[in-house]
Amino acid sequence: MTLYRTTLDKEVLLGIPEEERRLFLGLAHITNEIRGFQKLLLWSSDFQEEDPVLARGRITFSLQFLRILAGKLNEAYEVVTRYFLKSRTGRTFQDRLTEEGKDARSRN
Repeated sequence: MTLYRTTLDKEVLLGIPEEERRLFLGLAHITNEIRGFQKLLLWSSDFQEEDPVLARGRITFSLQFLRILAGKLNEAYEVVTRYFLKSRTGRTFQDRLTEEGKDARSRN
């Protein structure tokens, strides 16, 4: 995995059109939530506990985190569909997609 670090000045962020700025911040928030629940799910998926009560507790946590993660993924799909693909911003960026991106978009 490649990690890119960048900083955004408030003035630059305010210079982005409002629709694009809302979409950017919303997608960043959703990404953080999904990554957080992925880490919690990974942490809770270690069922190597010797005590069966602790193992069952971890299984319970895993199932709860999995349900929440499924909901977050559904929310992300709704946001991308409603506020990007069906928006003016989405139509603007669709022309800039690579062939792979256009192929993936056509399958949706």
